[in-house]
Amino acid sequence: MSEECCGNCKYHALGEIPGEGAWICNNGEAEEYGIETPYNHYCEEYEER
Repeated sequence: MSEECCGNCKYHALGEIPGEGAWICNNGEAEEYGIETPYNHYCEEYEER
């Protein structure tokens, strides 16, 4: 597994609905913006925390 995955990205943010537990992509430049992303997902817009 790459270290450059969503779980280590500064844009991997807890979703807006309390208690839901979903993590979303918060990077407006990424294709995955605003959708749930798994910890080990990788995209080109990764940025270290």
